[in-house]
Amino acid sequence: MILRKGDVPQSRSMDIFPVRVGSRSATYTASAEPAKFKVTFGITDKPVLDAAVPAAAA
Repeated sequence: MILRKGDVPQSRSMDIFPVRVGSRSATYTASAEPAKFKVTFGITDKPVLDAAVPAAAA
């Protein structure tokens, strides 16, 4: 899912991509470098474009 305008309820700016994860790996170091997480994936179907962003649950 990509929120092109951020989390703005009811804006039609959400794109949803169905995917299948092929692999994932985390990389941690003892230095000041941030942790990294790499995911390899493939899109499995047509995306839903310009969907409305739902309001947050109360």
